[in-house]
Parts: sequence; C-alpha cells; structure tokens
Amino acid sequence: MRFLDFQLNTKIEDLIFKNFIPETSQKLAETIAGYTASFTNAAAQSGSLALFFSLFLFFFLLNSIEHIFNSMMNAEKERTLIRKMSAYTL
Repeated sequence: MRFLDFQLNTKIEDLIFKNFIPETSQKLAETIAGYTASFTNAAAQSGSLALFFSLFLFFFLLNSIEHIFNSMMNAEKERTLIRKMSAYTL
C-alpha cells in the first residue's frame, strides 16, 4: 500500500519552487527537492503500520483530552468506548 501519492509530491514541489524560492538560488532548490524526495520515499515505505500507529495516537490523544474535560466539568461517568469512537469519527 502506498502511503503518499507521488503526484501530490510533484504538485507540492512546484508550489514551493514557484512561490517561495527565488530563481537565483538554484542550489537551495535542488537541496530542497532532494529532501522532499527522501521524505516521500520514506513515507511511501512506511505503509500501513505507520497509518495504524498514527490512528492509534489520534484516538489516544482525543481520549486524554476528553478525560481532562470530564475532570474539569466533574462528570460522574465517562462515555463507553463505542460512543467515544462514534463521536470521534463523525
């Protein structure tokens, strides 16, 4: 599974080169192009494991925030896991 579409990469590079990098600094532009190519290759190889880990961290962060709000508002009881998941994904 590819994690990052390479067409998106070329569009981002074009945007950066056209809008943020002056024409006189060609060496800097080549260095940035090398870094973005390296990043996209690493992201493409990371695959579904990185996606799963990111989703896990996302839900863990939202659960922590909800726990803090519940303690601030003196909530007597927390929502069930199914209700939390449905609230986070909608």
